[in-house]
Amino acid sequence: MPRTNIAVDKQLALRLADESERENKTAYAMANEMLNSCLDLISKGGNVSSMPKFWEIIKIMKDVDAVPVPGNLLEEVINRLYTYDREWLMKIGRKQGEELGLYLSTFYPSIFDLIANSKDVLTQIFPIKRFDLESMKKSGEATIFVFKTAGVGRSKETAEFVNEVLRGLFSVYREVLICNCQVNTGVLEIGFEISDAEMEKLIKRSA
Repeated sequence: MPRTNIAVDKQLALRLADESERENKTAYAMANEMLNSCLDLISKGGNVSSMPKFWEIIKIMKDVDAVPVPGNLLEEVINRLYTYDREWLMKIGRKQGEELGLYLSTFYPSIFDLIANSKDVLTQIFPIKRFDLESMKKSGEATIFVFKTAGVGRSKETAEFVNEVLRGLFSVYREVLICNCQVNTGVLEIGFEISDAEMEKLIKRSA
């Protein structure tokens, strides 16, 4: 078998040595295993740099017992439950959002950490295709933000349900005061305000 010497960063070499020891493997065996997996992924059109994010998504979905469900099936179930008992559906959505928020807040301690660093996570857990956070205006001693989403299912019923789940999730972040929500077929907007005092705390925490 031909052998090739590859120069790597010192810190990377140290990490490889540490992981090899932890796995009870030689650095040679560990490097071959990792390179083989990465090259297989690339040959199938994958992106190696996205692997850590996908692993994070898989771990979170496993921890919260999230199960992939076809969009059409999810839509049908939500619409039927909405017709049968809308109040119960919204209540359970809010409760599940709060539980998910408590879990995510251990990884993302502020609302900005959550929105800035977990786009892939949120779009995998929720029937959302994309979202953005906009800073709208000052209101007294607070700043109003708007969380805008698009591609939220295919019905207003689904959008209302996702809205309740997200409201529950955001409510876990004590710096957030939800002040307005707009829901329509496929889209929703959640407005919330953060006081100047809380903003100052968040800035100091992230500094």
